[in-house]
Amino acid sequence: MIKANVNYNLRAHATYIRNTLRYRATRFLVIFSALMYAGFATLSLMSALTNNKTYVEYIMFIVLFFVIFLVSVGRLLALNPNKQYKKYSEHYPNANYEIKISDKDISIKIDSDYFKKNAVYDFSKISEAREFMGYFILSIANDEQILFCGNDLTEGTAEEVKKLLISKLGKNYKTRERWI
Repeated sequence: MIKANVNYNLRAHATYIRNTLRYRATRFLVIFSALMYAGFATLSLMSALTNNKTYVEYIMFIVLFFVIFLVSVGRLLALNPNKQYKKYSEHYPNANYEIKISDKDISIKIDSDYFKKNAVYDFSKISEAREFMGYFILSIANDEQILFCGNDLTEGTAEEVKKLLISKLGKNYKTRERWI
């Protein structure tokens, strides 16, 4: 049995936020729309210089991708980990997380001043596990995540957690050295 008492701080929250599908999709949309905006602006400029003609379709795409870029940047700024952590700590003051990992399931107990939760997840419910900079991030099928650091372990070691997750999840266990 592996146990962890989680000290949920700003760094852990930032790691959690940056690993959500919403954050990654929004960041992708920002990059994609910026590249498309730049591409169509360049294409429009080149066609205007060579043909002395401006195509309305290019202008429409430029405006469309610029609007998508602005909206997605706004959404990305709303997902700022500092702001999110401040909201989280206001809603769940003095939150204490206890995580237990056995050979058959993972249980989590959350206890704060205003919120209590006990949940047990067997490994079939875990869609993916990622290791990043000492943190383990377990994605559960219903878009929840369990996050803990190797330093939070009270029983067992980070190497034992890694071996157990690899044996249970196989190719759904990933190690990331940097953000993609």
